Formats: sequence, C-alpha cells, structure tokens
Amino acid sequence: MKVLGQGTSVVRLLVIDSFDAWLAQVHDDEDEYAYRAVYYAYMGAHSGRRIAGEACGEVLPGGGYRLTAGRDRELVLGNESARKAFVAHLVARYCGDRYPDMAAWEAARHRGLVEDRW
Repeated sequence: MKVLGQGTSVVRLLVIDSFDAWLAQVHDDEDEYAYRAVYYAYMGAHSGRRIAGEACGEVLPGGGYRLTAGRDRELVLGNESARKAFVAHLVARYCGDRYPDMAAWEAARHRGLVEDRW
C-alpha cells in the first residue's frame, strides 16, 4: 500500500506517476468497464465521503482517503492535498478539453459501450 501526500517532500511527478500506475491497474483489471471504476473513484475522492460501487472509498480515521477498485487495488491519499490532486488529475486526464466534467466523460464512455454492444 502506498500512502500519498504524507510528509513535505512528496514530489508532484511521483504522485502523478502513482495515480497513473493505480489507474493503469484498474484499467487492466476492469477492461471495458474501467470507466465505471474510474468514475466511482472520482465521485468518492471528489466528495471525500464513503462510497461503494465499482470503486469503494472511505475516509481514514487518522485523516486521508482510501480508494479500492479492480482486484482490490488500493490507493491511499494521505491528506486533503493528495485527495484534491487526485481529483484534478482525473479531470485533466479524462476530460481534457473534450468534456466539461467527469459526468459527461462517463456518459460518453457508457454510450460508446452500449453502441458497441447493440
């Protein structure tokens, strides 16, 4: 388990690499449904509250936030700054200039999946 955001010497690039490594594992585990786990992770981290679904999130007793998705892939965001950085990273990575928010991105992914299946 990696705890991100603890201490003062966390290098931003290392944190983003850790975010991307966790997301890559989720994409590998969930395959075509990964968008759902990513969106649940976003909703949990964005709200900072407990969430259950394709990704689960919980507030840790000593502070921080834990996300679990895929094959029990765990990402611990050690403080508010790390949680907010993760949310910002998700928006930048998945929405970019194409979608106004994560809900629009998730809806587009879902439409694409449905269209491919039917």
